[in-house]
Amino acid sequence: LELLEINPYDKSAMSGMMNANSALMEQYVKLMESEPDNKRVKIELARCYFYNFQYEEALELLEDLNPSREDMCDYYHIQGMIYYKMKKYEQSLEIFLKWKSFLEGVAYHTSRADYIHELKKFGYVNYLIGECYLELKDYEQASAVIEKNLSRNHRDKVRINESKCKLYFSEGKFPLCISTCEDLLKDVEDNYVAYLYLARTYFYMVDYDNTVFYANKAKEMCVYLPQPYHLLARLYIATEQLDKATEILDEFKKLTIYSDGVAFYEAQIMYFKEKYEESYCAVDKLISRYNARTSDYDEFKQLLLLKADRASSPHPKLLRQRMRLLWKKLLRLQTLNNYWEVKSY
Repeated sequence: LELLEINPYDKSAMSGMMNANSALMEQYVKLMESEPDNKRVKIELARCYFYNFQYEEALELLEDLNPSREDMCDYYHIQGMIYYKMKKYEQSLEIFLKWKSFLEGVAYHTSRADYIHELKKFGYVNYLIGECYLELKDYEQASAVIEKNLSRNHRDKVRINESKCKLYFSEGKFPLCISTCEDLLKDVEDNYVAYLYLARTYFYMVDYDNTVFYANKAKEMCVYLPQPYHLLARLYIATEQLDKATEILDEFKKLTIYSDGVAFYEAQIMYFKEKYEESYCAVDKLISRYNARTSDYDEFKQLLLLKADRASSPHPKLLRQRMRLLWKKLLRLQTLNNYWEVKSY
């Protein structure tokens, strides 16, 4: 966990954490059998479930728990992060605001030594609050929280600058986004968020050489995250390099990780290769299985607006007409959006 605190994208640290987490989970399950009312054990087991992506099970343990003062920070942290990972950002924000209020109360009522200890958490809590506002697209509130976060903790400073990269990109302030990402890379040798947002920014500035360079840097740093592959595929499709786009998507598929975004771009390539029926069926399949809480391709939700006519026509001409209409609408939606949010990092 300490290694992941330094670099949350460290695959070896994540693997080690998952192995240790499984062993801990077995221990806490046994403890729960002998001590069913032990609140601390419930919180630790909920933490294990969280790291094992068993969010519903974790929430069930935390429901109506009424933790002690000593356990309150862990309780708010785990519960808030579960809602965040489930993309329930309103609930997550509510929990993190309660956590901040609790810390303010602790700081006011405790000794100076305890105050200094609790103060260290303020930077992290404010970072999480800012991230929620970003996800809710409330950029004014996000900016207010991020700019006021004056934590001196190095990891908090890195997080704050990561949030600034996302904020400036979301607001279309591309020069500020680039300079912030570059400052971030001066502070830390490698940073996935900086690489990804440099790539995204340069894409919208139609600087495709830098887009490819930074997307590949992000991909090399975190091979199992789909966002750089999505961006590269989109670039190659836009520049009519369909074979290169296919190569990038196949590279990710070799990791045996499913991605809605990868499937979406594959369907798009099928269409531009005039495989209309295959493309239509692939899009229809994506629409039918789409889950907003688990999808790695948030912009795909726009396809839900296009699912009124899902029956495949046996007549090739009519099928091509519907496919052209579908892609025309989708490409227009892409153009109207300020950017494509492709999350889960």
